[in-house]
Amino acid sequence: MKIDSYFRKNHYFAKSITLTNFGAKMIPILLIERNLNLWNIALRRETGEINPIPGSKLEDMMFGDIPPGLVNALYDRMKLDQSAQSFFQPFVALFPNEKLKRALPRDTRKFIDGIYTFKVYFSNSVWRKIVTSGKHTMDDLHGMILKAFDFDEDHLYSFFMDGIKWSDDCIVSPYDDYVHPNADKVKIGEVGFSLKQRFLYLYDYGDEWTFVVEVDHIEEIDSVPFQPYVKEGNGESPDQYDYYYED
Repeated sequence: MKIDSYFRKNHYFAKSITLTNFGAKMIPILLIERNLNLWNIALRRETGEINPIPGSKLEDMMFGDIPPGLVNALYDRMKLDQSAQSFFQPFVALFPNEKLKRALPRDTRKFIDGIYTFKVYFSNSVWRKIVTSGKHTMDDLHGMILKAFDFDEDHLYSFFMDGIKWSDDCIVSPYDDYVHPNADKVKIGEVGFSLKQRFLYLYDYGDEWTFVVEVDHIEEIDSVPFQPYVKEGNGESPDQYDYYYED
């Protein structure tokens, strides 16, 4: 097909493809050893994983035109814990003179169990302290915030971890169908919280109730199961439906 007949100058069509010896060695690595669907950590976080493990199995895996035999080999690789491996390792043998020997540090987060105390501010004078464990989920924290401020639980919500409303750095309601980590799948101990860290909790995408959440205390211990609870608070809760009573 000629370029002119396609109506666009930025489309090009290969007349032939020649497989080189280097390409024959590289392709299996890119398909199996370092399949980009499995190893692109930034993309995996964008599609809903809070702490993806490099090379681990994806919930929704698309194989395209990969032959069945290679698919089986890929599944075998997914069963291995490859989290400590550098991405470049399988490529080393393809390059002479140790040209590949360094990698950028990977941003990994380990699970930190313990007792977490969050101070949730509606305003400087209206706040609640909520206690959870590292094994509880961000959805549990959401439920306790609503309970602490006497809100009904009938709307979507998000935690914006950078404190910026509607940013992409967020953990969202399980019923939010956009591609971000779901709060009911994210354990508090997986997030990588630090003392005095602040983030934004937004409830009800229509009314946009906003609360600032501060990590007030972390006691790193092996926690035993308990119900999250409100430890203390100050000030009266806002009226969630105050506009219904206006004249």
